Amino acid sequence: MTRRGSRPASAAPRSLADDLRARSDEELVALLRARPDLVTPVPVDVAQLTARATTRASAVRALDRLDRFTLQVVDALAVLPEPVGLTGVRTVLGVGAAEVRGAVDHLRTLGLVYGGERSLRLVRVVRELVGPHPAGLGPPARQALGASSPFRLARLAADLGLEPSGDPVTDVLGVADVLADAARLETLLREAGPEARAAATSLAGGPPTGRVEAARREVDLATARTPVDRLLARGLLVPVDETTVLLPYEVGLHLRGGRLYERVDARPPSPAAPVRDPALVDRTAGAGAAELVRRVETLLEAWTEEPPPVLRTGGLGLRDLRRLPPLLDCPEAQAALVADLAYAAGLVAPGSGIDEVWLPTPSYDAWRRESTAARWRLLARTWLGTSRVAGLVGGRDDKDRPVAPLGRDLDRPLAPEVRRLVLEVLDELPAGSAPAADAVLEAVRWHRPRRGGPLRDDLVTWTLREAEALGVTGLGAL
Repeated sequence: MTRRGSRPASAAPRSLADDLRARSDEELVALLRARPDLVTPVPVDVAQLTARATTRASAVRALDRLDRFTLQVVDALAVLPEPVGLTGVRTVLGVGAAEVRGAVDHLRTLGLVYGGERSLRLVRVVRELVGPHPAGLGPPARQALGASSPFRLARLAADLGLEPSGDPVTDVLGVADVLADAARLETLLREAGPEARAAATSLAGGPPTGRVEAARREVDLATARTPVDRLLARGLLVPVDETTVLLPYEVGLHLRGGRLYERVDARPPSPAAPVRDPALVDRTAGAGAAELVRRVETLLEAWTEEPPPVLRTGGLGLRDLRRLPPLLDCPEAQAALVADLAYAAGLVAPGSGIDEVWLPTPSYDAWRRESTAARWRLLARTWLGTSRVAGLVGGRDDKDRPVAPLGRDLDRPLAPEVRRLVLEVLDELPAGSAPAADAVLEAVRWHRPRRGGPLRDDLVTWTLREAEALGVTGLGAL
């Protein structure tokens, strides 16, 4: 990949393309490893790489893999006037410099942010994806007041004790400076009264817009009667149209106590968990691993003798599934997992006869000749990496049809990512720790707040259940 028009290393980047041109080979490699979609096909130069990195689809994929704290840093960068310094981000989040710097460095590696520690800028597509109200706050007062009439701005400036200039831009800046002063802003809120403050506080939590009748009404301090009137007369609310008012960023942040969020966790929650004897955990897991291998072999030997038919839509019939629990001596959900693991590992497949049936493959014969440990390793690696989700079996699809085992509609690209996250959460705990499913789920939600929703939550539950069945965990511990 070539670089064109490189800038001096000391100059501040004016764009993401400028920033990428100045990166070292190692930094570009880090970007491509963190966002592998950018490398297919290989970009010919930095301009093409920049164009690809700033597409909406690629930026969404990058944001979806951010943890909750890093997304809160993105919100801080989106809500503060550019260019943003690390100090400003620290102030509105209320966390330490090291945590903010680590998150910003990660965002810079991903190509979602560029600039130095005092001149950070979000890539435009990221700002668009965050939306018009980052963290539920409105735009700065100078932006919110920009659509007001010159007459309205002059009256507002006079009511705030300023000398109207006759120039709308100057008056906007003057009013915005008043609202940016915490002491003067608190005085205005106190003068507006407790009811007006309560009305503003209701918008401060987000979204920052509300509906009122005759939002563009002519009102000043002398004529203000209602709580909304008193807020409008002081610039604490700004009319957007005839029925909508907006709480400016400065007012919303002040009412939140100067913090974007009531709670900011720079580190993932560490699940509280009872601790089992690690030796007992290993023995239990070992027994589970050996039992999994035995069940796969039992299943495929049975299907060698009496292969079940392949459904016309693909998959295994529910009647054939219900025959498996007594054969394998396990619950139906676990039997579906055993069958699907064998399929995903290439040990069973539809035969090629006139009437398609499920038959062991030649790979099964080779697998049987391996040691128990090697056979288990194939199954465990398959489970960790497959996008197939046996936990869906027995549920209903989008058309309210039962989901068949071994079917085509069991693929969920999110599954491998969630499985790895669950195991990483367990791995970070002391040996023998067996946390409750809800505690693991909370940690996974912190790591991937944008990914999956209900499916992500179900995958956590299924992963914990399947890990126990595979012998990856024993007694709930890794």
